Amino acid sequence: MTWLTWETYDSFFFRGNNNFDASSQFEAEDIFPPRPGTFYGAIRTAVIEQEDALEVFLEGTNEALKQRIGSPTTHGSFRIQGTFLEYEDILYVPVPLDIQIIRTDDAYRGYPLTLHAVEPESGQSDGSSHRLLAPHAVKSQSAQGKWMPFEQLLKNDYSQIVDATFFVSKEEKTGIALDEESRTVREGFLYQAVRSRLRPGVRIVTLCEGLETYPSTIRLGNGGTVWYGKEREVPVFFNQKELIRNYMEGQEYARIYALMPGLETSEEYIVEASGRGEWIGGWDMVKRRPKPRVQARPAGTTRWIKIQNVEKQLEQFWFAHHSETEEVGYGLTCLLPINPIEKGSFES
Repeated sequence: MTWLTWETYDSFFFRGNNNFDASSQFEAEDIFPPRPGTFYGAIRTAVIEQEDALEVFLEGTNEALKQRIGSPTTHGSFRIQGTFLEYEDILYVPVPLDIQIIRTDDAYRGYPLTLHAVEPESGQSDGSSHRLLAPHAVKSQSAQGKWMPFEQLLKNDYSQIVDATFFVSKEEKTGIALDEESRTVREGFLYQAVRSRLRPGVRIVTLCEGLETYPSTIRLGNGGTVWYGKEREVPVFFNQKELIRNYMEGQEYARIYALMPGLETSEEYIVEASGRGEWIGGWDMVKRRPKPRVQARPAGTTRWIKIQNVEKQLEQFWFAHHSETEEVGYGLTCLLPINPIEKGSFES
């Protein structure tokens, strides 16, 4: 796998996949970070432009190119495993949704929900035999949309939780649309937009595989903002499967944790913590129109499972894809222990 960091010095806007109607006032949904499919398309486009290969890509006649980046209807060896955030070389991932978030003094603190058995005669509408309950009877905030250091997640330390404002600032922009051919003002096309800008030290991270070299620049978002990429070594704690394996021996439960949206449907779990579904879409290069949208479970979705075979279950869920969509980059999972790993367990 290849670890790529991306940054830009301009403002940007990534539109979501919510509905809008023509000829009516519309407020576009801003999402950050962008979906993995956005990076997948941008990197493929950059490769095509570098090799001046648009025609053969669309026709699918260059087998070497097709094996690397696919065709408009197929995937090649190139894959986006996931997209994350980084601040001053610290990797941030979505907060698991089985965490109670309490805000105090402009800071967030997380507390793991606890598993409780439910009596069969209690009349649970979903037939579940277990429930996840918050440890504190106080006003809480949603964990969806919150972020935390990945190394702290492996240790079950939820003391460094942040939201999107930690990574980006907002800038309001007002303008008048231009006709692309005449470059004159289009009457009646006044717009307002709130664009984002990376805060100092912040970068978007993509975990990729399948290409020997990657573009150093790509265009992303509405307006084609230029982003600059650098290749880095994958952090050592990404490879701590052996430590996780040893730590889970003798435990009764583990948590399947979705680093990306799109965790597939399954019945092989005790209880699930999820949130509001996210719309996933894209652009069909062949039909030249938006792809049909699908609603996916959000990043941070967790499922508690009973440990039966540590080796088998770790191989099944440690940085593996279990996606409910065919799009690239969704459903990436990790297996987490229930109890915290002691400080100092990780190599630097």
